[in-house]
Amino acid sequence: GSHVDTIIVSSSDDGVSSEQRASHEEIVHCHFSAIIPFTGFIGEYIPNEPSYEDAVAIAFAVQHLNDGDGSIVPEIDGLDNRCKVKFSVEFADTQLQAGMALKHTLDQTSNRNRRKVSAASENDEIESKITPCAFIGAYRSAVS
Repeated sequence: GSHVDTIIVSSSDDGVSSEQRASHEEIVHCHFSAIIPFTGFIGEYIPNEPSYEDAVAIAFAVQHLNDGDGSIVPEIDGLDNRCKVKFSVEFADTQLQAGMALKHTLDQTSNRNRRKVSAASENDEIESKITPCAFIGAYRSAVS
């Protein structure tokens, strides 16, 4: 199943009154986990260059979701105005190994997974147990 977090975003902009600083907004946060083979072992660990290109495309897609930018996918146009959902993504290197993919999955879904991440604007900060709402990858069915 999928999982989304409801989180509180508090703005901490300098020059704002304490009443404004104390204001919070609840938003839904959907966090993607991209489990990608950034490296592979062939006698030594070597970079898997297409995986880096894939990571850039995934990060770009997340930015388009957050900005409501429909320049590539028209259905996304104005999404940021239609619903209060923010998206984030993190990447994990499977090294083309099932054990590494499992380790990253367990690390990302464990109760110890509490982090601060940037929200929509540079002055917003989210602190939450970030549990992925979706996993992207792995590339090989044996690793998945």
